[in-house]
Amino acid sequence: MSKSLLALSVGLFCAAGAQAASFSTTTQSLGNVPAAACPTGPGNLSHNTDCAPLQGTVACGATGLATTAENSYYRRYVLAAGTTPGASVSSVHIGIESTTSGTGSDVTGMEVRIYTIPTGTALTTGALTLIGSAPFTSPDGNVLAELDLAISPAAVIDDPATKDIVVELFQPDLEPSASAFVFGSNSTGSGITYLRAPDCGANQPTDIASLGFPDVKIIAALAGQGLPVSLQDFTIE
Repeated sequence: MSKSLLALSVGLFCAAGAQAASFSTTTQSLGNVPAAACPTGPGNLSHNTDCAPLQGTVACGATGLATTAENSYYRRYVLAAGTTPGASVSSVHIGIESTTSGTGSDVTGMEVRIYTIPTGTALTTGALTLIGSAPFTSPDGNVLAELDLAISPAAVIDDPATKDIVVELFQPDLEPSASAFVFGSNSTGSGITYLRAPDCGANQPTDIASLGFPDVKIIAALAGQGLPVSLQDFTIE
């Protein structure tokens, strides 16, 4: 067989063996965890009322989420009038639905990122200004868990009167390592959850309800200094 025919045969085999990514939920039975109210009071912001993750997060990956492609979830916080300039985010509380390692070691590459965006501006990646981040890993088999991530140094919002806070929960393409990671969510609270998943055609943050999953509300609760007790809660098209 010629080298060109051999290369063609290998390419066709790989294409046939690869599974196209699509929006899916895990088929594992993960059980349940008790309800756990999100932190409230001065310095705490959350669109969710309950911070305990439940099975049901939608993500881009193989059917049943045996492996996951790149996924980023976003939550936007429009700060209340009178928020003090210099308010900051020092930690983010997230949920983890499931972790599956194809190598047996920790799943790596996930990151929480804090941005500002001009108030009234549509949520696109190009409109975001990064002000803080926290990378993290998750051990194989870690399911229905909660995690507090420190943002150090704290992410400072220099002008809350003209800027909103956006938090991104980023998970890299894990399909090459036959691994999967799924962020935690539940159906409580309000606010839009946005999902960006390039392999599934969502190249910009997209309202997850418009993808057919209105009850998926990603857990991303913020804590810091000078943050308001209440939020202006409205939809920005």
